[in-house]
Amino acid sequence: MITSFTVFLVVFICLAHSQTIPDEDWGYVSIRANANLFWWLYGSQNTAKRSQQPLVIWLQGGPGGSGCGFGNFQEIGPLDINLQPRQYTWIQNANVMFIDSPVGTGFSYVTQSSAYCTTDDQIGVDLVSMLKSFLTKYPIFQTLPLWIFCESYGGKEATSFAVALVNALNQKTITVNFKGVSLGDSWISPIDFINTYGEYLYETSEIDSVGLEKMRISAQAVTNAVNTQNWSQATQLWGSNEGVIEQVSNGVNFYNILNRSPNQLSQKTGLDRAYERISSMYQADPLTTLMNGPIRKKLGIIPANVTWGDSSSAVFNNLHIAFMQPYIDRVDFLLNQGVNVTVYSGNLDLICCTPGTIAWLNKLKWADYQNFVTAVRNPVSVNGQVLAFYRHYKNLAMWNILGAGHMVPSDQALSGLTLLDRIIGQ
Repeated sequence: MITSFTVFLVVFICLAHSQTIPDEDWGYVSIRANANLFWWLYGSQNTAKRSQQPLVIWLQGGPGGSGCGFGNFQEIGPLDINLQPRQYTWIQNANVMFIDSPVGTGFSYVTQSSAYCTTDDQIGVDLVSMLKSFLTKYPIFQTLPLWIFCESYGGKEATSFAVALVNALNQKTITVNFKGVSLGDSWISPIDFINTYGEYLYETSEIDSVGLEKMRISAQAVTNAVNTQNWSQATQLWGSNEGVIEQVSNGVNFYNILNRSPNQLSQKTGLDRAYERISSMYQADPLTTLMNGPIRKKLGIIPANVTWGDSSSAVFNNLHIAFMQPYIDRVDFLLNQGVNVTVYSGNLDLICCTPGTIAWLNKLKWADYQNFVTAVRNPVSVNGQVLAFYRHYKNLAMWNILGAGHMVPSDQALSGLTLLDRIIGQ
């Protein structure tokens, strides 16, 4: 006999294990005790091909920047911060999922302070756990191509996620069609950026020779801490180093050197200074008002004691030991595993400047790296306009995005969308 409960159970199972991709969905995953990650999925706007198009996972920087907030509403989501349709949204030709990672970021939360991540390895494991749960709800994504895109510190999260995912695939504990990672202006080797800031700003006339020498001395102090693996001190000195840069450049903007804010020079030092610089981009109004107002109401599942952006300082402080550590070896691992790795860099970015990106790339031990270096560098044009330059060999590629700072899709939306479409083959 079929009861109403039976009908309800069948409907529930069908909804919980969907073979269709919705226009939009979101939820929480309890990845371990006291740790809950929030995700937000958008189905591709190309509904006729949606069920064949890739899944792109976006990870924000910080650590402590919200992908569901900043990446979604200020970079690549379907609506801008005024809730108006975005012309160059990444969901035109891809299914896109934003994740507030690590726990404590955005709408993700912990119920005990001991649950915050203190290593990027833990972040990677958490993201694999979240993905497993997501694939249970949407098994259609087990076979569709999966790409991980990121920005800034999200590069360290993305490489850790990718390494953990490759290990899970090798151990056959997850089924997914993992294609590759795209590292956007990514904080892969911090000291390589710090040691190239001075020359970059000098060559662009942002500082003079006196400022260059001051920056060299400041950078050397950070280098000494890194060389002795005093990671906590290195992070504090990095914060102080930013103060030196601001002073000698009269407030150059770390995220786009064509902008500056000389009247907002910080008086803070150490970790407080470091966090203030990061949070200034990811937590500022009116985004905070939007996320804690209309968006919170729309989502309907955010716990009463969770405030968007409220715990990001705790996220950063718990990861301050990991913050300055280099992850070049993880990129090497992914290349040797046959994973596609794309590195893209805005030529106006300071915080993860292109010279620093090239410096850490030159430290790769991947056997084919010299073939990559000598590969032809081609222009990328749309409607006769050169948007970027592109170099590729086997499973390593690099894009130099023209006219863009740290947030490539925000500064150059068409270039960002062109980058996405060419990487995922749309």
